[in-house]
Parts: sequence; structure tokens; C-alpha cells
Amino acid sequence: MHDLLEKMGKNIIEQESPTKSGRRSRLRFHKDVEYVLTNNKGTDKITGIMLNFPQKSYEIFLNVGRSFSKMKNLKILMNYNVCGDPSYIPNNLRVLDWKRRASRSWPANFSPKALVFNLPYSCIKQIGDGLQYLKKLTSLNFKRSQFLTEILDLSSRPDIRYLNANGCTSLVEVHPSVGYLDKLDGLDFCYCCELAKFPNKVRLKSLEFFLLNGCIKLESFSKIVDKMESLIELDLGRTAIKELPASIGHMIGLEILRLSESAIKELPASIGNLIGLKELSLSESAIKELPASIEHLTALEKLNFTRTAIQKLPSSFGNFNALKELWLSGTAIEELSSSSGNLTGLKGLNLQGCENLANLPQSIYGLQNLGITSFGGSNQCKQSHDGDFERPGVMYFEECNASNIDSLENFCCWSNLTIINLSKSDFVSLLVCISKCVNLWELNLRGCKRLEEILGKLPASIARIDMADCVSLERFSTLSKILENEDMQGISDMNLSNCHRLCDNLRLDVSKMAKVLLNQADLETF
Repeated sequence: MHDLLEKMGKNIIEQESPTKSGRRSRLRFHKDVEYVLTNNKGTDKITGIMLNFPQKSYEIFLNVGRSFSKMKNLKILMNYNVCGDPSYIPNNLRVLDWKRRASRSWPANFSPKALVFNLPYSCIKQIGDGLQYLKKLTSLNFKRSQFLTEILDLSSRPDIRYLNANGCTSLVEVHPSVGYLDKLDGLDFCYCCELAKFPNKVRLKSLEFFLLNGCIKLESFSKIVDKMESLIELDLGRTAIKELPASIGHMIGLEILRLSESAIKELPASIGNLIGLKELSLSESAIKELPASIEHLTALEKLNFTRTAIQKLPSSFGNFNALKELWLSGTAIEELSSSSGNLTGLKGLNLQGCENLANLPQSIYGLQNLGITSFGGSNQCKQSHDGDFERPGVMYFEECNASNIDSLENFCCWSNLTIINLSKSDFVSLLVCISKCVNLWELNLRGCKRLEEILGKLPASIARIDMADCVSLERFSTLSKILENEDMQGISDMNLSNCHRLCDNLRLDVSKMAKVLLNQADLETF
């Protein structure tokens, strides 16, 4: 369908002037473009031109000079891989899309009516200088322009709606005027690793996303002067910001707040004003405790506290009825309150590496929507339990310290399990309880270096088994029977990398094994 539409469009444009490409309204096919530019055959009929040559080398040089001088009505100029610096660009231009523009200056008398400037990977050093005539400018994209050091005064361009300096690794300073662009709806300064000076105050009432992730030298965040009802996402991850201003509470429309890997040590009480917040990510941040006001964030759907020093959750935590994902892996969490059983919408729970967590409340076993659960590396996975989760689909026990899987038998009996991950655990033997997981599709034992035997029958539903690096594994009764009967059941993928003891004991014939594997799956033994 796409090819057909392209062909139809090409025919329509060609019919405008079958023999003279310079008199067509749009030029996009490289042969026509090259002919018009190199022979200066442009006319005032041309309103759009795209330079995108098919040569293997990334950039092609054309002596474009004054090639655009006759294109008085040119409104769209898109250049993706042609080098050359025109001495003239028409002032009727509305869209300038020029990737990797080498020049750091503009032609004399350049005062276009351009609304959109898309100049990623350019060599420009400053934004603002030389653009004084662009009163109606709406979009500026200088993504990954490595020479850009400063964004100057943009107050004379009040219509700017989008400003992208993502990956401008030399950018040091942003002028305070950027904080008062009322029509700005998108601001992206991610990975500006030298950025240290950002507007102290912002009043961006139209802003929808505010991205500063990876600005590792940015130590403070702006004061919010007025309510920001339109803002949906704020990302301050991987910054040196240590605290948020109380005015963060003015972002009343905020849905996503990411502070991962930041220097944030505490959250202001005003965060409780963000009642529409759906995602809060503090993973690997310096946060130690949560303010009591967090209890007001009942719209939260995703909470990520991975590898933080947080020891406890608020007592009212069970009121987060909308919560779908809770990530507490590697935290200092000591207990989950009995009200956790009220998290009826919870689908994912990660408690991996929670060494201080000894027990789970009985109420949590009744969570019927829970589909992904991880207990690997936590002391809790050593404990026996009187209850079972209702409907788990995926269970992770990687790096579990228990030496015998009997302590996890309740987990293994869950008929809804489709994936079990026991990788890098200390189990010595894997017993028959696995066979009770009648819907099990994948079993991951990778890196269980103490595992010596796998006893009992595997469920008929199993399709994938990963035993790579089980260096102590010597006995696998099901595999022995498979080799005798040349029947792999439904298994299509089996990884035996570095299982040398097992292979030697079974006198494993790799070619024979490969023949009985379904779907020509790969068998790795080295």
C-alpha cells in the first residue's frame, strides 16, 4: 500500500511538468534534485525539496551555492545527507530540516519565516544568536549537536513549543528566558552532561514533558512559580540534584516522576499534592524514607524503590488500590504490612535481594491478579509458607540462598505458573514438585553451580530448559529417559553449556540429541 501511494504521488508531481523537473512543486527523487541543484534550474514553482541520496557513503557533497536563489516560494527544505553550504536560503521557508549541518553561521540577510528548525548533529555553538528575526519560531531541535555550549535569550521567540537539546554534551548554560516560554510543551535536555546552569525559576504553563535525565552536573532544580497543570512527565534521573523544592506540588497534573539514580535524599511533603501521579521511580537514588503525605498518591500504578535504603512503607500503603507494579528489590525493607493484601490490582511484585525481609503477611497470598513475583536473594525465600498466591504466572527466585527447594514447595505447586527462574541459586537438588506446575513452559536453572541432580518427571507442557553453567550437575532422570526413548516430549530448546559432568555421565551424543529436539532448536554444550 505504501509503495502504491508513493507511486501515485510521484505520478501526480511529474504531471505538473513532465519534462522540466525544476517547474514541479516538490522535488524528492534524488536524480531530479541533483539535476536542479547542480544546474541551477530551480524556479518559484518549487515549494518543497528533500535531499536524501542513496549512496552508501553517509554524506554527499554538492556545490549548492546559490542553487536555492530562484526558489522564492520554497517552504520546506529537508536535507539528510548532502554536504554544502548554500549562500542563499529563501525567506519564505517554513520548515528547515537539516541533519549534520556543518556551518556555524547563517547566510547574510537570512531572515526566514521558518516555524520549525530541525538541525540535529549540527555544528552550531549557540542557540539564539543569529535567530533574532525568527519571531514565529515554534520548534527548535539541536539534538546531539556536540559543539553547542549555550542557549541564549529566547524571550523574543515566545511561540516556541518544542526545544530539544538532547545529547548536547558541551552545553553548559541555559538562559533564564527559557523558563518563561508560556507556549512550550516539550523540553528535552537529557544527557547534557556538562549542563550546570539552568533557569532558577520556571513558569511553563503549557509544558507536557520536562526531561533532564543524565545531566550529571546539575545540582539544583528550578522553583515552580505557578501551577503547571499540563505537565505529564518529569525526569530528573541521574542528576546531582539533592532535593526538590516545595513548589513541586504545583505540578498538579503530573503523572510520571522519575528520580532514578539521582542524589535526591528526601521528598518534600508537598509531593502529596500530586494526586494524579501514576508512576514514581526512585530506584538507586539516595532516598531513605518517604514522607507521610505519600499516602495521598492513591492513583499510583507503578512504584520503583529498587536498591534504595528505604526500610518501611507507610501504614496506609494498602490504600493504593490502583497499584499494578511494586519493585522493592535490593532494599532494606523489613516488613510488608497486612494491608498489602488490599492491593487487589497488583500484577508484579519484586522482592529480590530483600535480606531484611523475613516474612510475608498472610493477606498477600490472596492477590488474584499477581502474575510476576520475584523473591531471589532474599531471606524470605528460605521460609516455609502456609499460603499460596492465587494466580502467579511468572516466578523469579534467582540467587536464592536456600539449599533445598523443599522450602519453596508451596510456590512450585502453583498450577498457573508458566515460567520459573531459579538461576544462580544454591539448590543442591530439584525435586518432583516441579512436575506439579502443569502449565510450566520455561525453567531457568542457569548458573546453579551447586545443583547436583534433577529428580522426578518434568511437566509435559515444558518447552525450554536452561541449565547452562550447572557445573556440578550429574543426574537428570528425565533426560536419561528422553535419550533412551528418543522422545523430547514438547521440549524445543535446551541449553547444556558447561554441564560437562552431566554430559559425561549420560555419554551425551550431541548429534543424536539435536535430531530429537523439536523445531530444530539449538543445543549448546560448549
